[in-house]
Amino acid sequence: MKENINLIGDCIETVYNLIDKKSIQLPLETLKDIIDQKTKPDDFEIIKTIAKGGYGEVYLVKSDKVYAMKRVAKEDILKQPFTSLFMAEKKLLTESVNSEWLVSAKMTLQDNEYLYYLMDYIPGGDFMGLLSKEDTLEEKWVKFYTVEIICALDELHKLGWIHRDLKPDNILIGKDGHIKLADFGSSIKMENKKAKSTFVVGTPDYISPDILESSNVENEYSENVDFWTLGVIIYEMLFGVTPFYSNSLVETYRKIVDLEYNFPFNISEKIKDLIQKLIQKKDKRLNIYEIKKHPFFEGVDWENIKSMVPPYIPEILDEFDTSNFYDTAFEMKTRNFISTPNFIDFVGFSHDPMLEKAVRKLFLNEKEIKNENVPIIKENDEVKNNKKLLNEIQAQILETNQKLQDKQNEYKEIIINILSEKDDLDSIENELKIKKNSYKIF
Repeated sequence: MKENINLIGDCIETVYNLIDKKSIQLPLETLKDIIDQKTKPDDFEIIKTIAKGGYGEVYLVKSDKVYAMKRVAKEDILKQPFTSLFMAEKKLLTESVNSEWLVSAKMTLQDNEYLYYLMDYIPGGDFMGLLSKEDTLEEKWVKFYTVEIICALDELHKLGWIHRDLKPDNILIGKDGHIKLADFGSSIKMENKKAKSTFVVGTPDYISPDILESSNVENEYSENVDFWTLGVIIYEMLFGVTPFYSNSLVETYRKIVDLEYNFPFNISEKIKDLIQKLIQKKDKRLNIYEIKKHPFFEGVDWENIKSMVPPYIPEILDEFDTSNFYDTAFEMKTRNFISTPNFIDFVGFSHDPMLEKAVRKLFLNEKEIKNENVPIIKENDEVKNNKKLLNEIQAQILETNQKLQDKQNEYKEIIINILSEKDDLDSIENELKIKKNSYKIF
């Protein structure tokens, strides 16, 4: 029910902007009153910059407490052919509220230009920062972090999701030294324990061959693509480098497909065996039950992992300390305050208690608002008018969603054509090389 209320809130803001453009005729003031009550990004004071990625920026912000706020430009999202990934990230972040292993979103907001994810601030930095500082880790450290990553993946998979971009950068360290899994921008929802995809996502050094097979064709894989990457991270913790690293992306992918890697120096047989059974073809790769029973984890109490003492506790001076994050100094992207509002493509993104409360007031009186379990809503004239308004809004949204779906299908077809042409060019290039070599022989 809560998601439906937030969806209606997004619909209202979308329609409000359409009215502003004189596209349709509806009572403007009613909608504006609702929009004015929603939580706004400006309600949060930006304290510091924390991180900048390919699609967004993360800030330390404050209102009633300190949070991390991720901001992604709508314009940048719409340049990508697979905009559904951002909606999937929102869904997962709001599903994982109060998780002990997964970062969650307290709210997801939007304005004319940006999408915002409001999350708990995890002050210990990311795991890549720890690896950069330590270079390599002792096996007892490796065991601790591997156990916690397994617990995080297990919880994620039980929620029905595959991460698909597991890497040290996406593992955060809390002030107590325990980890949380973050950044679900590449995640996909499973159906019947499987996920289908026609495109490759992930980071080259960590990607599994199962996902690589998705290039330009529909491919099915399971949660154990994340266990391949777990094996890669264990290797990196021990040796300070990923197993398939190469200066060439093509060479990296070739090594991944051919399972071509080695062990630079001796490690214990137990951990070596674990790596070899994770970095393995999908039909031979360990599943979650086999992983937990592996000899390397002998003596681990899987029911009381948080009782384990972390080998590293980050130094944190105060609630505003960002010293455990690297590359925090960057220029904030300049806002375009005269940009055209775009809410149509992002209907359903908002997850905001204030917006929810404002929308509920359309249908409930004050007494009923305080009691969410009221079974019957008195249907007065105001409610009837609001229902009529809602029906008109929903009709607009259905039409808009269909247009968006058509647009995404067009993007998909364009990409398929481009990849097909690339394959043709590669074939021609190979033929020319063969002919050239033939001439050299004669």
